[in-house]
Amino acid sequence: MLLLVAAALADAVPSPPDDCPPGSVGTTGHSGAYCTPEPTCQATCEAADEQCLPVGLCILEATRPCGGMQDPEAPPCTYLHREAFGTCTTQDECSEGTCTTEDRCVTPEEVGTPACGCASRPSPLWLAPLALLPLAARRRRSE
Repeated sequence: MLLLVAAALADAVPSPPDDCPPGSVGTTGHSGAYCTPEPTCQATCEAADEQCLPVGLCILEATRPCGGMQDPEAPPCTYLHREAFGTCTTQDECSEGTCTTEDRCVTPEEVGTPACGCASRPSPLWLAPLALLPLAARRRRSE
């Protein structure tokens, strides 16, 4: 009996990260796992729980060579690699990349925005007792 064993060839890449900043998604390839910015949106999002909101991301852009087999006669192949490292509101918050704010589909909780898209403001009810002070002073004088 003759047994033949075939070598298993695998195209192994690491798993994408699951801890990407809001407005980005984990992706992977032969150059490694990283977070890439989600596409920008204009007013609407496909997912019911997401809204098109401004999100600041620290984004590093770099031109990289394409991988895989290349035709040696063809011009060099390159692509634009975009990686998101974290959220930001100013450039000072980015240790890598450029702080770029664009509308992206996110859940309001991810970016700390109320679900209604409105801003909460402190209630002016704390002023009500102050309005009563002149009345209390007038009453004391009349007694």
